[in-house]
Amino acid sequence: MLTDQRTRHELFKRFEELLGPDLAGAYMELHPPIDWTQLATKADLALLEASTQAEMSAIRGDLRDVETRLRGDLRDVETRLRGDLRDVETSLRGDLRDVETRLRSGLQMLAIATRGGLYALLAETRGQFASLRIEMGTLRSDFSAELERTVREALTSQSRHMVLTISAMMLSLMGMMLTLVGLLSGWFPR
Repeated sequence: MLTDQRTRHELFKRFEELLGPDLAGAYMELHPPIDWTQLATKADLALLEASTQAEMSAIRGDLRDVETRLRGDLRDVETRLRGDLRDVETSLRGDLRDVETRLRSGLQMLAIATRGGLYALLAETRGQFASLRIEMGTLRSDFSAELERTVREALTSQSRHMVLTISAMMLSLMGMMLTLVGLLSGWFPR
């Protein structure tokens, strides 16, 4: 039979009146405020311990099984990842070879186009130099004729001093023409 706190307190007061406070307190300590059937015995504890140990062993076994399955799964994942990585590596190597081939082809085409452009530029430059030589020859002939005429006129109409001045001018003009020819042909830096 379960007693509530109020009833226990009344019992304590009554025992205190009859037996005194020390014996009443000792009696109340010997009779806890719970049902005796709720107290665990050593046999109950031993059964609980055995049951707990059995459950722990089962849990350990389950954990070992889980660990074994996880290790297997991890090995499978690792194997698949290694295979995937090999596939990616193979694919990337192929892609890189394709890019290298395209780059080499592009560079060869660029080299051919550049060579063609340089040859065309060289031919054009040679043509311009040939035209320049013809023009220079014509200018030289015209200049020589003009110079000869001018010299004759100068000699006949002016003094020797004039002839020397004209000769100096001719030399200067020829020097300028040579400089012009040198600049056009690349003999002198610009």
